[in-house]
Amino acid sequence: MQQELWVLLGKRLINNDISGEGLARVRFLAAQLAQAPEGCLLAICGGIMPGSQVREADCFWRHCQGLLLEQGLHWPRERLILENRSTSTKENLQYLAGLLLRHPRLAQQAQLRLRLVSSEHHLQRILGIQQRFPRRGLLLQLQNSLGRAGINAQIGGSIENHLPAPYPYQGTRAQAYLELQQLTHWRVYLDLLLLDPRAMDRQQGTEVRAMTAQSLNRLEHLTQQGPSDPGELRAAIHSLQALLQQSSSLSGPEQLQQLRQQVEAIFQQLSRELDPDQDLTSQDR
Repeated sequence: MQQELWVLLGKRLINNDISGEGLARVRFLAAQLAQAPEGCLLAICGGIMPGSQVREADCFWRHCQGLLLEQGLHWPRERLILENRSTSTKENLQYLAGLLLRHPRLAQQAQLRLRLVSSEHHLQRILGIQQRFPRRGLLLQLQNSLGRAGINAQIGGSIENHLPAPYPYQGTRAQAYLELQQLTHWRVYLDLLLLDPRAMDRQQGTEVRAMTAQSLNRLEHLTQQGPSDPGELRAAIHSLQALLQQSSSLSGPEQLQQLRQQVEAIFQQLSRELDPDQDLTSQDR
């Protein structure tokens, strides 16, 4: 018999409470749980991010419980897994693997069907990176971790195999934020290059840099239409464009490490500026 597992991925809290995008994911999940297969397990991921005092998983579950009660539904605690240590999607799945290996329902379970629950753009990015770097993707790492313990995990490679929640925002700023997230392909490529340069071929680097250049051009165009004072945003984008050019001719790991740190700092700065969640107040929830 195949065990079904749904995994809700985390999203950074705002002022120690759920964000607009996080709430959209939870509302979507609560609506879907009414049709969950019998015996389905539910995992909710997310720990304490810097600047917060609340675990994402605990906050998400509290909101999900309230929505389920409104539907007259109760989710058994023995079928709930709270992964509340992680601070990134990568850690979501790494720490989840450890919890699954110790879960009593999976101790004697050889077959597992795993479905991710997140915003559609987030799932598309995870799956796209898995396809681009098939031997290095997060889903394959999770599958291998479980496989070594005798759990045969089926994790589909297309969006139809998962549960994509609609993104709750529209407008130029939301488009710019989603375009920025496409740079994660480049960020992952740089991480893999640092880990094992021989595993990355020249063609992969060329394709990733071309994709990133297109995203940066679109991002610059969008920021000109959006915020009233886009000068600081354009300066950050130009810095990323310069780093992208440098990345094709780096000669050693120290230079690459320095560039990767610079990219991450600017990426996080732009994420804070462009994420529509940052404008959400507690009265909006």
